Amino acid sequence: MRLLKKSVIVGAATAALTVGVATTQAHASIGPAISSKNSCGYAQFEDAGDLFYIHDTCSDGRAVRVYWDMGADGVGWSYYDYRGGYTGWAKSYKLDLELTENRWMNVQVCLSDNAVFVNGSCGSVRLEYTS
Repeated sequence: MRLLKKSVIVGAATAALTVGVATTQAHASIGPAISSKNSCGYAQFEDAGDLFYIHDTCSDGRAVRVYWDMGADGVGWSYYDYRGGYTGWAKSYKLDLELTENRWMNVQVCLSDNAVFVNGSCGSVRLEYTS
């Protein structure tokens, strides 16, 4: 009887631990900066929530353009121009998107001038994962 009692207690403790682990939420991860070629603009991607934090760091009158390609296949690039910080505004802009979950995407940051792409302004392409 004593052995049965200990087995029940250990089993209940294991079940409680399993339930506790199963309900723990994943922590959001904000990735490193993805920069334009001249570092006048950069973005960071937060995988939990599908958020881009866009930063304009130069007083050049240009907007920061963030490109993303869901599926990381080079087809179907989307972009957003952040025009609120033309003067090197220190506060970041939070772009909230509804992206397909559990997919890889390419992300690139460039500049635009009056909604026109600035040739030669793009930084490197970075691979990010949505969760």
